[in-house]
Order: sequence, then structure tokens, then C-alpha cells
Amino acid sequence: MKGHGGQVDPCRPHQPGDAFARIERGQCFLYGCDIRPYEKASHEQHEARRSRRLLLHKNEILKLYAASQQKSLTIIALRAYWKERRVKIELAVGKGKTQGDQRQDLKKKVENREAQREMARFNERGGK
Repeated sequence: MKGHGGQVDPCRPHQPGDAFARIERGQCFLYGCDIRPYEKASHEQHEARRSRRLLLHKNEILKLYAASQQKSLTIIALRAYWKERRVKIELAVGKGKTQGDQRQDLKKKVENREAQREMARFNERGGK
């Protein structure tokens, strides 16, 4: 990942969350990765969720571009870690959820919400 001191220092190994990458104009960019400003850095602070350029070899960019052009495949960031003095981002090509998967997740959310409501009602009555 290309960054400066104030951006790299707070980037301790963590899960990048909902970060994803795109190939644009022959370069790879990371979107949605939240790197908070480092308070002890200089007066120049960076935006936490801006796009960041990833430094990859040309053949890696071509492989990722070819994979991402297939139907419904996207490049996602799995994890960030330090290797010597550099921050590395582990990338993978993944397929999005199908409509059936989304329905199952929605059903689980509704069930959990109802269970939480029942627990709250039970606790309000004093366990009676």
C-alpha cells in the first residue's frame, strides 16, 4: 500500500472490514478501508476512508483484472499485516451472495431481533 508516515503508523494489523479493490487505468486502488489519522503525526492529517493505491506487479494487476471481469466476481481485502517496513494487504477474488443467501441472513436477523425483544420483556417483568 502506498502511504506516508502518518497513514502507515496507525495501520496496525487488523481486518480491513468492507474494503475492496478495483483496477482502474492499469493501477489497483483500495476503497473502503478505514485508516484513522494518527494523532501524534504531523499537522497534516489524511482522510480516513479515501481510496489508496496498491503497489502491485504488472502481472498481478493483469491477473486480478481478468478475474474481476468475470460475472459477479470482485476483489476484496482479507487482512492487513506488516512485513518488514511495509504494510501488506492480502487480496482475494470472491463472489457476492446469491439472493437465497441474502434471504437467509435477513430471516436470521429478524429471528434474533425478536428473541432480543422477548428477552427485554422478560427482564422488564423481573423474570416472571
